[in-house]
Amino acid sequence: MDNEVSFITKNDGQFAYFDTQLERPLWRGKNILDFGGNIGNILRHRNSTITHDSYWCLDVSRDAIEAGKKAAPKANFVFYDRHNFEYNPNGIKNLPIPDIGKKFDFIIALSVFTHTSKTEMIDIVNHLCDLLNDGGRLAFSFFDPHYIPSDSDACNLKHYLEQRTSDPSASDIDAWLNRASAAGWCTLLNGELEIEHEGPERFQGVQEEGYLAFYAPRYLQTIFPRGKILEPANPFPRQHCCIINDGQEQ
Repeated sequence: MDNEVSFITKNDGQFAYFDTQLERPLWRGKNILDFGGNIGNILRHRNSTITHDSYWCLDVSRDAIEAGKKAAPKANFVFYDRHNFEYNPNGIKNLPIPDIGKKFDFIIALSVFTHTSKTEMIDIVNHLCDLLNDGGRLAFSFFDPHYIPSDSDACNLKHYLEQRTSDPSASDIDAWLNRASAAGWCTLLNGELEIEHEGPERFQGVQEEGYLAFYAPRYLQTIFPRGKILEPANPFPRQHCCIINDGQEQ
């Protein structure tokens, strides 16, 4: 039996990010689904006004879910044993979202679809939209490969190529960036750049270097034409946001 602890994030800026992107909505008393919410750090931000018993967290990390339950016993944490190339490689492929028996005013997903295939993103977003209350909103973050934050000289793709490839030369990175310059989307898969191709199957469950997906905003807009695309907000200055209203997408 594998006793390795599954992923637990140290990120603690989820509330600040979505509070900005959703233009500081009334959170208190609203049903909220934190899809991929890990240990529920959004509840612990000093400015968070989310009501714990109206909060649900779904995540593919069993250890994160158990830690979340202990830290916020009045909130609702559900383990979602769906396969994820990087974070739950032994999970069940295409496992449907569990029926929680609720509709939600806000569904948020920070850095979830940055780690899934395009096909999976579209499928999950469609299902999440079905879980929105009338007037509800889904907000999820994504990486624009070509975006350069104001405090950096490296676009997102260059930043992660330098992080996730083994000793890349400057000429290698320039060549990869040139290949991706006109792409609507690309993935960085186990340190290899795939242009408009999902391709995780050929790695047969080996995920040492992980999986990152990138979408040009203009391209993501074609996938979700009713979505509102917003530029990054602190404290995640590399992540754009897409907001979809009322579950009407697709």
